[in-house]
Amino acid sequence: MKKTISLLLISCILLSLIGCNNDTSITEPDITISTESTLKADSPILPDNENTEKTVDIPTEPIGEEELIPAFSFILNNLYDSLQINLAIEVINCVHFSTGIIETLMSCETTEERMKALAYCIKDINEDGIDELLILNANDPEPGNVSILDMYTVVEGTPVKVIEGWARNSYYLLNDGMIYCSSSGGAAYSNEELLSFKANSHTLTSKELYFTYPKNEDMSTRAYYYSPDGVYDVAAATEISADDYLAFYNECESKIVSFEAKTFDLFKQEN
Repeated sequence: MKKTISLLLISCILLSLIGCNNDTSITEPDITISTESTLKADSPILPDNENTEKTVDIPTEPIGEEELIPAFSFILNNLYDSLQINLAIEVINCVHFSTGIIETLMSCETTEERMKALAYCIKDINEDGIDELLILNANDPEPGNVSILDMYTVVEGTPVKVIEGWARNSYYLLNDGMIYCSSSGGAAYSNEELLSFKANSHTLTSKELYFTYPKNEDMSTRAYYYSPDGVYDVAAATEISADDYLAFYNECESKIVSFEAKTFDLFKQEN
């Protein structure tokens, strides 16, 4: 009996092994390769062949008044509010009342006169895409020759003063983009200087300087000098004739340009 059972078990095992060996095929799992974009849902979808690099156009047009007015708004508002104070100019505590502005306003008797004595202009002087704020003497005695009392540019969003002028130190813009400064320290001391305002700069660079200096101690006679690098030094400068000095002065005066400026009585109406 035991032999019979053992034989039956052996037979079953042999049959099962034979059945397994008959199926030799291997079934591979289905693999789907997705060709869809792996960009996140909020990623920008760019045209074909642009997903690897995106270029940004840098504007080349000068920044306009609307964009830069926040950088100058404190200066303009401070000047406007101070011009309306009915007190003597010398006692008004205005941080933007420079020497030239005070001189200009000293002869004004009313608020209206003060508002019309100063003008402002926002202009890209050196064409570097950054506008400058100019505070101008609208009472300049020579028609069309509006002298620059103060000029600011913008450095990293902050106004920086480039020019501060006054009666004996007047600045003008010339039609070739240069800045002309005419200054005097007395009858025997006069300077006529050409300066450049380079792109992306906040300082002026002297290009030519013509100046006078007394020949004797009593200052009865003066000599004329030329310095190509703007150095005020008689020993290093070249002595020239009075005619050469006058010719340079007349040339600079002929190139002075006026601005499309607005007096401060118009400021609040437009801002």
